Amino acid sequence: SHDLRTPLAGLTALAESLQIAGPTLNAAQQDIAEALVTSAMRMSSQVSNLLEMARFESGEFRLSSGWNSIEEMVGSALRLSKRLLASRTLK
Repeated sequence: SHDLRTPLAGLTALAESLQIAGPTLNAAQQDIAEALVTSAMRMSSQVSNLLEMARFESGEFRLSSGWNSIEEMVGSALRLSKRLLASRTLK
């Protein structure tokens, strides 16, 4: 888990640092920095999903079979996807 997450966290932080340096970058470089952040975040999310699935398949992780509020579930999903949905309108 750490072998996968630590390098991705570093990559994401470096990409975000590049993006923050905005005024010193030209438009093409800013686009590249934004693409790096998006790709790093997407890869980090995919690695997290894979690790969670591995935990689920090993029996280490159990799903709750109780009732949950749909508002809470949708709200949680939106909060987790906020960065990926930033350029989209959701109704």
